[in-house]
Amino acid sequence: MKFSIISTFVLLGSALAAPAPVQKRGVTESIGLIVNTLNNTVTTNLGQINGLVSDVQQNVEASVQVAAQVGADFQAIAAALTTAAAGITAATTAGIGGVAGQAIGLTNDQIRALTQSVRDAQALIQNIRATITLTATNLTPAALATIQAEIDAAMAAIAPFTGPLTTFAQAVSAARFDLGIVVTGLNAAVTGLTSILTGLLGGIL
Repeated sequence: MKFSIISTFVLLGSALAAPAPVQKRGVTESIGLIVNTLNNTVTTNLGQINGLVSDVQQNVEASVQVAAQVGADFQAIAAALTTAAAGITAATTAGIGGVAGQAIGLTNDQIRALTQSVRDAQALIQNIRATITLTATNLTPAALATIQAEIDAAMAAIAPFTGPLTTFAQAVSAARFDLGIVVTGLNAAVTGLTSILTGLLGGIL
């Protein structure tokens, strides 16, 4: 009986002494959760904005009526992006070796999950850009001016969000390349996200 008990604790201790796989699984899962949460939050705000401005069509009175709520939604988008940026930064820099350390040893499934997160981020930014364009087109210049700061804040929060995400994805790609493996899907997703960001920073309004 004593041998059985001791053996059990030895086996348990061996399992607990190898946290690396759990940590690696955690970083991609954390990123996925953060991006999904951001996507759900921002999509709700974008839907509200689109619904408010879609029928305004440069009408002065209608523009004034919806401007405050539209501004509040853009403010919420900026806050959500900032929270997501902090979360991804924390997830990808935790542990020994920081970003580079976290990027080593990921499984193919984890890399596929990361690739999907990058693609989801790209789609979300495209949607934000489309909503900003719609808002600028439909609101009167006077009404638009009253919420310009909120729109600018939302746009300014995008790069800090994509930064840690692309940095980690590029680190994963580099780690695989060192092993003679090219992660084509992840590289393409990062290129797409970077391209969207470059276009956005080129100016909408």
